[in-house]
Amino acid sequence: MASPHSASTDPPSILIVGAGAFGLSTALSLLSRPRFASSTLTLLDPYGPTGTNPHASSVDSSRIVRSDYAHPAWEKGVVRRLRVEDSAGGDKKRVRGVELEGGGWVEADLVVLATGAWTGRLLDMRGRAEASGQVLAYVQLSEEERVALRGRPVFMNMSTGMFLIPPTRDGVLKVARHGYGYRNPVRIPHPEKAGAGEEIEVSLPAEDFETLPAEGEKACRDALREMLPWVSERAFCHTRLCWYTDTPTGDFIVDWHPAYEGLFLATGGSGHGFKFLPVLGEKIVDAIEGRLEEELGELWAWPRRGVEGFTGTEDGTRGGRKGMLLRGEMQMSGEVKSRL
Repeated sequence: MASPHSASTDPPSILIVGAGAFGLSTALSLLSRPRFASSTLTLLDPYGPTGTNPHASSVDSSRIVRSDYAHPAWEKGVVRRLRVEDSAGGDKKRVRGVELEGGGWVEADLVVLATGAWTGRLLDMRGRAEASGQVLAYVQLSEEERVALRGRPVFMNMSTGMFLIPPTRDGVLKVARHGYGYRNPVRIPHPEKAGAGEEIEVSLPAEDFETLPAEGEKACRDALREMLPWVSERAFCHTRLCWYTDTPTGDFIVDWHPAYEGLFLATGGSGHGFKFLPVLGEKIVDAIEGRLEEELGELWAWPRRGVEGFTGTEDGTRGGRKGMLLRGEMQMSGEVKSRL
């Protein structure tokens, strides 16, 4: 589907911010397109070429690909803000790159934001996308136990959102929740009104603690009792929160930003973006070029209006409780951190 914002000329320089599933797949697809052969491509990620963000949704030992459907790793403080200037002849602004927290900036003719659950720090995404924390816990099995579970299917409770994935080759069993998750509302300076003194409230990932809320750990334990009782009392070898970038409908946001020239968004994975990794980058670059098929173009378009009161994805796939706040759950656990 042609877009009035599509790249009409080959951008001399392209900056992709975020090297998760969206960012990496976009970079690979851009490199394969003859049109962008002369463009300088920069991939900006705080964890470098070999690192991984332990809080990102695109990082883990195992994944589920559903057989039915109801229809990046970017760390706080690395990128301070978008570098924006007035556009010649028009009301729009133009993005020229990003300013870095440590000083300096990275310039580009085209900026692709693939910043996942951290996007709300750079743009006002209220009502369109926000971060939700999902619980994950892992159990180490013996070699005999691993072999016994080899070839077993994934277990999932659609009411609670809890699921169990058979062990990896190293014998690590994963139990997790695909639910409404924990919101982490924080007040930050308005990302599009630098220096104005205005603040907004957004849900963003919380990265400064290691344990799950008691509610989340209990949910994982109960899921084991239901699905695999003989390991239900086994100690967890690791737990963490996985931060989704949720949209109201569960559809991605893969589109040009209507208010900023030179800014393209590839975000809103809503917990299932990784499944499309083999084709995701191709579709994102199609959208950049303005030739994405109409159906996907409509599903992934920038939402004209945000959903008022949006507090979780309603795509028919989520289970468990709604409206949980991470701070409140941690306080009830007696484990709230000073920087949460």
